Amino acid sequence: MHDLVREARVEIMEVASREVVTVIEFLSRATSEAVPRAGKSFLRKRGEILSSTANWFEIDLLRDGIPLSSKKRFLNCEYFVYSSPTELRPDGKAWPIRLEQPLPVVGIPLKSPDPDAPLELQKAVERVYDRAANDATIDYTLEPTPPLAPHLTAWVDQLPKQKKLREMTVNG
Repeated sequence: MHDLVREARVEIMEVASREVVTVIEFLSRATSEAVPRAGKSFLRKRGEILSSTANWFEIDLLRDGIPLSSKKRFLNCEYFVYSSPTELRPDGKAWPIRLEQPLPVVGIPLKSPDPDAPLELQKAVERVYDRAANDATIDYTLEPTPPLAPHLTAWVDQLPKQKKLREMTVNG
C-alpha cells in the first residue's frame, strides 16, 4: 500500500473569472527527495504552473539541501524564496536568506497591472509557530536536524536560552 502524500498550496484567484493568478508553494518534508513520489509530483506541479499564465511563488525554509529549490545556485544561504511572475519568465526574483537573518518582506506577484502584495514572511512564520504551539512540542535540548554548520552552532544555541525555551524543556 502506498503512503498517502498530502500536498497543500495557496492559490490566489481572480474573483470574477476564478482564474488562478498566483500559486504559493511552501516546501515541506513531503516535497523533498526523502519521498520520491512527492518530489516528482512537486516538480511536475511546478512545471505546469511555470508553463501556464499563473505566477509561481516558492518558499523554502528547509536547510537540508533539497534539490527542488533553485537555492543550490546560492552557496551561502540556508533558506530561499523564489518568485516567477509571468512577465519575467524565464527569469524570476530570488531571495537567498541566511539562518541568522530575519526573514524578509517579499512581494507576492498578482495580476498585472496590480503591484506585488507584500508578505511579511518573518511575521507569518512566527504566527504559524505560535498557533501550532511549537514552543511546547519541539525539544530544544536536541541538536537540530540536519546538523548546523559549525559557525552557526553557537549562534543557534543562544536562541532558546534567550527565550527561556531550553529551561522550560529541561525542567518541564
